[in-house]
Amino acid sequence: MSATSADRVLPIEQAGLDRIRPDQRKGRPHSLFGIWSSTNLTPATFVTGALGVQLGLSLPMAIFASIIGILLGSTLIPTKSYVGFRLGIPQMLMSRATFGRIGAVLPSLIGLFSFIGWFTVLDVLGAMALNDGLGIPLIPGIIVLGLITLAVAMIGHDLVHKVEKWVAAAVAIVFVILVFVAFNDIQWDYAGDTALTGGEKWGLFGAIVGIAFTYSGPGYTPYASDYTRYLPLKTTFRQIFTPSFLGMALSCTFVFALGAAIATIDPTADATALVGQVSGGLKIPIALAFAAGTVGANVLNVYSGSLTTLVFGLRVSRWATAAGVAAFGTVLAIVFRENFAANYEKWLLAVQYTVPAMDAIFLADFFLVKKGRHGYSDVDFSLERANPAFHWRAWLAYLVGVAVCIPFMSSFIHTGSVAIALDGADLSYLVSMVVAALIYCGTSISIARSKGRLRSRNIRDDQPGLADIDPDHAL
Repeated sequence: MSATSADRVLPIEQAGLDRIRPDQRKGRPHSLFGIWSSTNLTPATFVTGALGVQLGLSLPMAIFASIIGILLGSTLIPTKSYVGFRLGIPQMLMSRATFGRIGAVLPSLIGLFSFIGWFTVLDVLGAMALNDGLGIPLIPGIIVLGLITLAVAMIGHDLVHKVEKWVAAAVAIVFVILVFVAFNDIQWDYAGDTALTGGEKWGLFGAIVGIAFTYSGPGYTPYASDYTRYLPLKTTFRQIFTPSFLGMALSCTFVFALGAAIATIDPTADATALVGQVSGGLKIPIALAFAAGTVGANVLNVYSGSLTTLVFGLRVSRWATAAGVAAFGTVLAIVFRENFAANYEKWLLAVQYTVPAMDAIFLADFFLVKKGRHGYSDVDFSLERANPAFHWRAWLAYLVGVAVCIPFMSSFIHTGSVAIALDGADLSYLVSMVVAALIYCGTSISIARSKGRLRSRNIRDDQPGLADIDPDHAL
């Protein structure tokens, strides 16, 4: 096969951090449904959905809390996706306009931390599924899944979209089959932990809302823009919003509910182990589906992680950074494979306490401060010429947004006074987003008004006074 025909079959992406030109725009917005569906058809979504029942909620309360959080979180995905479409650049490159040329290191590090962390979580869970279903030892399973993921991510954008579409369809079928297989074992009338008081249950309800919000929103927002930047310029907001929102909300709700339902069989047991217990003769296909879902979701983490690494100014190819992200994530998966449940809880909390404020600042900058694409027309995103080095208002908004949420935290790290008063309900993510957005918008408006007054004064100063008028031209 010639190089030309090979490129036509599997075109290797060359763009890197470059802005996508109008003649490079391609694709269809409905492919976003497959992208955001496949990210949730994974063992990580299943395990997270089981948490409500495992912590003591009844099955209906666990599912209802999950739905509320998922609907809130899923609205962030299409809005961030729209930003990427309008600007035609990767998510983390936008941070240079918001946080500054050097200041962009902060959100980029948080984004990279998110990508590698999710890669680690998914790689471990996928390997556990292969171990339960096929008897493959954890470490070889982790390495094999990492290599397959890297191969897809290195080819780039077009193959990512194709893989996500087919993974979403295949894994969804297996998950539906799992519902029928486990139906008779599920305790549909499960009432939860009777030792919990009414207040404790509602506090736990609020905590599950926060977990579901974090998983379906901030868990994915650091790379939401990366998969719309190629879409044709004629694409509308509705064409992006509908498939992105439905892909995320429907798949996440389905798998969360499935995880909660199967957890009722034995709330004290490991959720993935319960799948093997009820799957019977379908143990191998279900294990393979979990592994495929892991690859589908991790492709996004490696691809976007490779783009984010380039934002630091490293003069290497996207392929090299993709290999670095996958290798680092694989090593972490091997290191943290033991005591996974506790490590996963810590990871979810880390995302919940660091990403929402950053999301709020990005969205406030695009929709409220710069008011869309034209507000970025004079922004230079290159590392060499971007000015200024720091946008102090973004840093201030982020740091204050994270700090003020401390009294609202409810976790093993810290339980704040407000969270205690709310019986353990964690509202830190909402407080963080609102405060960060208000501070960023307020300081941006103040700066704009100051510049406007200075510009007006300069214009008046430049106008000639009576003494400056040439007498020969006086009326």
